Amino acid sequence: MAAELFRARYGDEPFVSLFVTGRDLHVFSNCETVRLERGDVPAVDLQEAPHNIVKLEGAFTGVRAEGVRNGATVRKELRPWGEAAAVMISIDETEVESGRTVAVDLTICDDAGTPVRDWNGQVRAEAEGDGQLFPYTDASEVEISRGEGRTYLQLGRSGKEVVIRSRTDGLADGSLSIRIEN
Repeated sequence: MAAELFRARYGDEPFVSLFVTGRDLHVFSNCETVRLERGDVPAVDLQEAPHNIVKLEGAFTGVRAEGVRNGATVRKELRPWGEAAAVMISIDETEVESGRTVAVDLTICDDAGTPVRDWNGQVRAEAEGDGQLFPYTDASEVEISRGEGRTYLQLGRSGKEVVIRSRTDGLADGSLSIRIEN
């Protein structure tokens, strides 16, 4: 949340970021106005402030936020989640060319595939094949915060496949196969 507060104070691109901690909804934004919609609860308009806290009543049923800054509109949605069930692995690069380094995202998801935003911890990650994964610890772990973590994979030059595997206690393992393009 500290990074989002910094972004709200000094960032130029309009954004809205949502966090739930206990019974509080934290809204970080650099927008002039932010409109929150939460199920049956009347919409709330927040005025320009880098950090707002909205008390949640009853069960968390999700929230939609729309912010406006200098005429530009941004939207963010936070859906309710269930118990953590699995680690999902994805890459954010569309072109997987030999020799490149690509970002690898690990997401803790519930049975429906929704990110579990209150899961924090470490996930062990390894790569098999023609590539080298760069996790953050000597134990090959990736730090997960709010259900998300990132590491990087340097692809080899052989044109073969790389398989990334992840595991952590109590959750289904994750796996992603990447075919390296020459």
